[in-house]
Amino acid sequence: MYENKSAKETLESFSVIQDQGLSDEEVLKRRQEYGPNKLNEKPKDPWYKIFWGNIKDPMTGILAIAAIISLVLAIIEMSRRPCRRLHHLRRRLAERYHRHHSGNEGRKSP
Repeated sequence: MYENKSAKETLESFSVIQDQGLSDEEVLKRRQEYGPNKLNEKPKDPWYKIFWGNIKDPMTGILAIAAIISLVLAIIEMSRRPCRRLHHLRRRLAERYHRHHSGNEGRKSP
């Protein structure tokens, strides 16, 4: 509609002076008639709807299931064999303990 008119014609159709804009009275009048110059905002979707929108893709579901299976298998594997570093630390502490107590047996206490 206004895209086919010149700027001058558009300003005239709205009764606007190009250098001055709208008068304060005209602004108040138009706000009462048309409402505020504001777009209606759509309420934001809750996080769970956004999350579901991203997950409902079949490929994402397959990848999520694979990740869960991998996590479960890793937990099972870790529970079956103790951590090597922890095992090594326990052994060193036991050796120190035995060395310390075996060295004190031959000594006389003061």
